[in-house]
This record gives sequence, C-alpha cells and structure tokens, in this order.
Amino acid sequence: MSPKCLAVAVLLAVCVPSNPVAGMVWTTQNVDSGGGEFASLALDLAGNPHMTYQSAQGDHYLCYAAYDGTSWSTETIEPGGRRTSLAIDSNGVEHISHSTDSLAPPYTTVLRYVTRAAGSWQGEDVGPGGSTSIALDAAGHPCIAHGYSEVGLRYSVWHGASWSTQSVDLDGTDDISLALTDDDRPCIAYRSRFGANLKYANWVGDVSGWSFRTLDTSSVSDPSLALDSNGYPHIAYYCGVVSDLKYAYWDGSDWQFTTVAAEGVTGSSPSLVLDDNDNPHIAYWDDAGDRPNTLAYASFDGSSWAYETVALQEGPPQYGISLALGENGAVHIAYGESWALKYAYGVPEPATLSLLVLGGALALRCGRRRGARRSA
Repeated sequence: MSPKCLAVAVLLAVCVPSNPVAGMVWTTQNVDSGGGEFASLALDLAGNPHMTYQSAQGDHYLCYAAYDGTSWSTETIEPGGRRTSLAIDSNGVEHISHSTDSLAPPYTTVLRYVTRAAGSWQGEDVGPGGSTSIALDAAGHPCIAHGYSEVGLRYSVWHGASWSTQSVDLDGTDDISLALTDDDRPCIAYRSRFGANLKYANWVGDVSGWSFRTLDTSSVSDPSLALDSNGYPHIAYYCGVVSDLKYAYWDGSDWQFTTVAAEGVTGSSPSLVLDDNDNPHIAYWDDAGDRPNTLAYASFDGSSWAYETVALQEGPPQYGISLALGENGAVHIAYGESWALKYAYGVPEPATLSLLVLGGALALRCGRRRGARRSA
C-alpha cells in the first residue's frame, strides 16, 4: 500500500464508527390503511421495495404494494393472504406463496402459489397451507416450505412442468422459514408442534435425506432463517419462556446462542438478514414495559450489537415484519400496525454515509493502482 493510501486507511479507521449502521435516519410511510398483516418484502433490481400482505376488512385477501421510485401502488390479487411470502427473480418477476381457506369441504387451509410471469396474476393450489416461506432456486423455480400442525412440515418444488411435495416432519407446525444453499439444498427453521421447540431441518442428499436438530426447547416462535457465505444457518427467534429476542448460528463445528434483546417483552416477529460481511441485522417488535412500545432494529458489526428505535408503536402490531438491506447501508422494513401496512426506510446519518462512500471510493482507486502495477 502506498503511503498516501495508508494514511487514508488510518484516517478512515479512526473516523468511521465501529458500527456504521448505528446512527440511522428513519422515515416511515402508511402504504395501505386497509391491511398489513403477514407482510413480506423484497427489493427489485432497481432497489425498490415490493410487499405482499393480507387485507384487514371483511373477507381477507392477498394484496400487493410496489414502489416505483416516486409513489406507491397497491392492488388486490385474490382471496387469502395468510402467511404471505414474496420473492422476485432476476427478471423482476414476482413469486408469492400464501394460504387461503378452501371453498369446498372439508374447508382446510390451502397453499397457493401466485406469479405474474405471464404478465397478469395467475395462481394455483399446491398443497396444505398454514405457514409459508418461498425461495427461488438457481433456475428461478419456486420452492416453498409450508404446513400447519395437523399435517406437519412439507416442502414443495416447481420443476418447470409440475410440482413435487415431500413430507419433512410431522412434528412441524406453522412458524416456518426457508433458505436455499448455493446448490439449491433446502434449509428450514420451524417451531415444533409438540413443545413449541425451535427445530432446524436441512436436506443432506438423496441417500441421507433430511437431517434434523432441536435447537431450543424454551417455547419459541417466529424463527427467521438466513444462510451466510459458507452456507451456515443463522436464526433469529422469539423465546417465550423469558420473552427475549434470541439469535442462534452454526459456526462450522457447533451451534452458538446469544440473547440479542432482553428488556421487557421484546423480540416478537423478528426478521433476520445477513449483510455482505455475514453480520446479522434483525427487525422486531420491542414491547418493553417501562417505555413506549416500538418497532426496533438491531445490527451486529462483528464485535457488538447496536440498537435503533425505528418507529413508536401507534396501535396494535400485526403479525409479520419483513426486512431487506439495500445499497450503501439502506434498510427497508415492512410491517403492519393498527390494521395498516407500513414501510420504514433507514439510511446512515449523512456524516457516516459520506465517510463510507469516501472510503469505498478511495479503496477502489488504491486497488486499481495496485492492479496497474501488477499488470505492468
């Protein structure tokens, strides 16, 4: 490294906070006053947020909201909307899973898959509904973990012409989170039917099938799963016995557990995302008794957690918070409150952001100089 670049690196190391996400500027918007439960959020190729959710008035419907860079648009798609899950493929096409009640006896809950691949919304029944979590494989095909206590945990995959469905665990219930490895092997975090334990299942291969682990027996709910750059699982979840937000991850040899937030009744409906450095970011409800209830955000920088109050709770919270990370440290959160869909957007404070951008630009220029010397 040249002396000039070294000096810049030292300056940035001193000036940039240890957790650049700490010190965020938040804005919130009311997107749809007619719904907001079971919110799921995904970013398109331009970084604009899209959300699915359930309507609140009368018969429940699956609804959809999108931001085009200027304004929001909303639309009603079809009946249902319970436990929605949204993914957007590399062509910008939306893929949605959700549950609805069947219109004929025995009136069981049904998993629906909806997409706009052909230009208009089209949906089909896949299997038993309940909780749903969708992910796209390398070919852009939808993969859905789903189920409820009466049928257990199931896993369905679209193969281009038809669906296949496996029964994964009869002890599975309706809190489910799915992620796929780089080679499209499914990993699922879920709550057990008996004992409300935190369980983790992953597909090992055609010979060995599914592998199962029970991770926490403390009456858990709302697990949110993400895989790091090594394919290792990370799970945020609510622990009902102590009313805390918990975080568990596999380090390559063993599971590690930590309490992220423990004051009052905190941590329900967590949504977990890992950044480019595999550090966790979690949005959740903080229902602490000695201060106003809030939508909260916690981030880990590799050594310590930082906490942010995103918005004060103005009414009863709805189930389902969904988090996504954008460019330059931007944070996107979809949530429901008082039967309204809301959206929160956070960016680092201007001084922090300026240093981050400046540091990135300078590092890039220094790297190019090193590359030029090597090519010479």
